[in-house]
Amino acid sequence: MTPADCLDRWLAASPGAPWLADACARAGDPTAMALAWGAAGRRCGRGPLTADATDAAAVRPGWDPSRWTVDQGARVRLLLAVPTERLLAELDRLAGASTVEELTALYLALPLLPGPDRFRARAAEGVRSNMLPVFQAVALDNPYPAEQFDDEAWSQLVLKAFFTSSDIDRIAGLDRRVPERLRRMLADYARERAAAHRPVDERLFRHAPRP
Repeated sequence: MTPADCLDRWLAASPGAPWLADACARAGDPTAMALAWGAAGRRCGRGPLTADATDAAAVRPGWDPSRWTVDQGARVRLLLAVPTERLLAELDRLAGASTVEELTALYLALPLLPGPDRFRARAAEGVRSNMLPVFQAVALDNPYPAEQFDDEAWSQLVLKAFFTSSDIDRIAGLDRRVPERLRRMLADYARERAAAHRPVDERLFRHAPRP
C-alpha cells in the first residue's frame, strides 16, 4: 500500500471522489493541475478526513493525517499524481499562487513525496512563513524536518514553535533529536523570557537546562 492508496480509500466517500480521480489522471498538465488545486475544497468538501492512523504509520513512518481535512487530503493526492520529474517545478509554481489553505496542504504533502531531499528549500520557506497554519504544517505532525533538516534549520524550527506557542508535543522527532545548537538556543530563549518576566513553557526544559 502507498500513501496514494490510503488517500484514495479515505476519500472514496467524498462526493468529489469521481472528480478527484479524473483530476489526478490529468495532473501532468499544469493548467489542469492549477484548476484542480484551486477547486479541491469546493469539489471535495472541507470536513474532517476520516483517516486510519495505523495504516498511515505503516505506510509512511511518522505520517499522522489524523487532523487533516478532506480538501487537504485531496490536494495532497493531486500532488502524488504529478510526474516525479515535474514535481519540484510544480510545487514552486503552486506555492507562488496559493492561498493559505492551499499552501498548508502543499507543506503537509512533503513527507510523502518522492526524492525528499529535493524539497528542503521549499520546506525552509514554510518554516520562515509568517502564516501560522503554513508554519505548523511543516513543524507539527510532520516527520520531514527531523529527517531532512540540518541542525541549524531544525533548531530554528523548534525555537519558532516555542515562540509561536505551537504544540511542542506534536513536533515529530524532537525527543530523539536535540543537538547542542538547539540546547543553547532554547537556554538563551528561556533566559530572555525570564529576564523580561514573561512565562516560559515548562516543556522547554526537557531539552535545555534551566537558567
